[in-house]
Amino acid sequence: MMLAAYFGGPVSALAELAVVYIGRFLKEGAIGYVQMAIGITAALGTGLFYRYCRG
Repeated sequence: MMLAAYFGGPVSALAELAVVYIGRFLKEGAIGYVQMAIGITAALGTGLFYRYCRG
C-alpha cells in the first residue's frame, strides 16, 4: 500500500486496497465493516501523507 501511495497518491492506494479486498473476499468470504473502515482510512492517510510530505 505504501508503494502504491508513494507513486500514485490516494487514488492508487485505494485501487490497491480494492484489489486486496477482492482477493481476500474470494479466498476467505465476507469482510467485516471495521476491517474495511481501517483499510480505507489507512489507504487515504498514507496516500495523503505521501502527496503532501514527499521530501
